[in-house]
Amino acid sequence: MHRYVMRRLVLFVPTLFLASLLVFTIMHILPGDVALAILGTDNVNMRDVENIRAQLGLNNPLPTQYGEWAWGMLKGDFGGRSLVDREPIRANIGRRFPVTIQLAVLTIAITLLVSLPLGVIAALKQDRWPDYVIRSMTILGLAMPNFWVALLVILGLVLIFSWGPPVMYRNFWNSPSTNFQIMIWPALVLAWGFSSYLVRVTRAQVLEVLRQDYVRTAHSKGLATRTVITRHVMRNALIPVITLLGTHLDATLGGSVILESIFGVPGVGQGIVQGANYRDWPVIQSLAMTLVFITLTTNLIVDLTYAFIDPRIQYK
Repeated sequence: MHRYVMRRLVLFVPTLFLASLLVFTIMHILPGDVALAILGTDNVNMRDVENIRAQLGLNNPLPTQYGEWAWGMLKGDFGGRSLVDREPIRANIGRRFPVTIQLAVLTIAITLLVSLPLGVIAALKQDRWPDYVIRSMTILGLAMPNFWVALLVILGLVLIFSWGPPVMYRNFWNSPSTNFQIMIWPALVLAWGFSSYLVRVTRAQVLEVLRQDYVRTAHSKGLATRTVITRHVMRNALIPVITLLGTHLDATLGGSVILESIFGVPGVGQGIVQGANYRDWPVIQSLAMTLVFITLTTNLIVDLTYAFIDPRIQYK
């Protein structure tokens, strides 16, 4: 176990380095100029453009720009400052990161509360009406894109109930009610899409475990069905579910890029979209690298969780 953990931790450095090179290269290949975005597109004086580029260091060689940004990340400045408003990126991330984490935690909580019971019910009621209803709902959740569902939710709230989520975001500690009204809708949209997949996986895994010999033996010894399900079936069926939960955090962070902008949630996703509008590449790169770090950490935690769920799994 310790050797495996050390190998995974050592892989963090080259993985982060390659990811930073990839993000930096993509940002400088894409068309657009932050100087033009700052000045606007009408009657732009090229001398002013060159002055702004010189002030922002955009005329420096690409290796120099990458080195300055990477060194800022290592120092804890998260790449320095925004090219547009000169706000420290560390303050930007500190303001947006807790919002995205709150959205991810709320989404995962809803997903667990919904998908695990429904998956077990669908397996225990296989090929009966509860199974058909649950599987039909999961097909809808898998078929509809999150951003389209989000637009339908907003339209439905406005047209049917004459109500919409609050426009101005409020912190949970300052206004729990307003915060909940804003966060619950993107969380429900994200949770529906992933729960649809998790319900089907849970159902398939429970059905597979129910056919195992040790489950038949447990029933033959007179154990109650609830005891067999909770002590024997669920523990072995949860291994792929834990894997999907880990990857779902990554998908939640990625899906929040669009949904945060739709619902007005000032998280990391909205920051990436706003940075892209102004070609503010230090902000985009730093926010993207923050998501990469979270992804790698989540995958490591998921892998290590296997050993605690199933003692048969050994790391050499």
